[in-house]
Amino acid sequence: MRVITTLLLAVATAGYVCPSLAQQEQDSTQQPSAVAQPALIKHFNLKDYTRVGGSVSAPKAISAPAPASPMGPNIKPKKQQLTTIVLVGINAQGTVDFAKVVRSSDPDWDKCAVDAVYQWRFKPAMQHGQPIVSQVDIEVNFKPR
Repeated sequence: MRVITTLLLAVATAGYVCPSLAQQEQDSTQQPSAVAQPALIKHFNLKDYTRVGGSVSAPKAISAPAPASPMGPNIKPKKQQLTTIVLVGINAQGTVDFAKVVRSSDPDWDKCAVDAVYQWRFKPAMQHGQPIVSQVDIEVNFKPR
């Protein structure tokens, strides 16, 4: 039996701007640099991250900044609540190693949900009294504004 722990966050997003979307807009107005910098890519194997259940206790969010809402000329305010489910890998120190959208509500809003969970800090999952790396599904809810 697979047990999924879902951490919930419901926020009103008025007044916040999603940093990654704001950066994309800023980057699109700037001239490309002559020398492209290689991106640091770190790969994670999901098999290394334990699912919660049995002898594995769930990680607990100790700092969960609210996600920003996307802003831009093509972004329209939403009239209904949006929910994005993000699979998150949490290391033994309680920081997020990876985040991947597993159920999308809207691509622009999904990016803001992922950006937000990367800022979260957790009390790590525990197994036999020891902190371990784990994976959990986090439900991020955006209330209409």
